[in-house]
Amino acid sequence: MKSALEFERECLPCYGRVLHLCERMVGSRAQAEELAQDTYLRAFQKRLTFRGESSVSTWVLRIAYRLCLDSCKRQQRQLAWPEGEVVDEAAQRAEQARLYSLAVLSRLSERSRSALILKAGLGLSYAEMARVLDVPANQVGVYVQRARKEALQIARAEGLL
Repeated sequence: MKSALEFERECLPCYGRVLHLCERMVGSRAQAEELAQDTYLRAFQKRLTFRGESSVSTWVLRIAYRLCLDSCKRQQRQLAWPEGEVVDEAAQRAEQARLYSLAVLSRLSERSRSALILKAGLGLSYAEMARVLDVPANQVGVYVQRARKEALQIARAEGLL
């Protein structure tokens, strides 16, 4: 992938997945959009170094993942537990569930949060996850199991289950 046109044709179709990953990792749509833009800028700058050992989308997701980790490390923040009321009962439950999910995700270890987002949020295969996380493929299943267990423990501790 050498030309700008090739880059655009191969990388832009996975923008939605990149944005989804970023939003789940950092918890803020605005910050996720900035990180997604940074991802594509970095990918464009590094396009000549792409070796083709994975798919272009996996390569771009790996860049996004690393940028999100860096951002989270800089901020070291946690989401507050949601409070307040929404008029529509169904909308209220859906919004509370979304906010609780984000709050639980923010309390997970980096590895667990990443594993759940990549598997449940983006639907990546274990092989793709291994490339994004830069870990051996046989470890990914263990990461996902531990992440589910950790999320369950947090939800129970907070009285969500």
